[in-house]
Amino acid sequence: MATIAQWLQYYLFFLSFDVLNEPDHLHIVNTKTNRANAAKIWLDSMEWATIGNLSQTECNKLEKIILKNTDRLKKAIEDSRNGKKVKRIILK
Repeated sequence: MATIAQWLQYYLFFLSFDVLNEPDHLHIVNTKTNRANAAKIWLDSMEWATIGNLSQTECNKLEKIILKNTDRLKKAIEDSRNGKKVKRIILK
């Protein structure tokens, strides 16, 4: 499990197993949510597989931030897939 990005109180991460076996996506939690209740968004389609404990308003805001930073996030996932160390991205 690697947290690759943070936006406000939200942490965006992926699971190493997922990176090797599924299309690019991120799991998202806020500081009040445990990772078992994480949301999951597919990066290519920007569709939510699950919204976990996030509200629709939170999902809408996160979509905009993720869309704005998709290239950076996908590069971080690819770097991890290739065994490179990934530095956490602070999203704005």
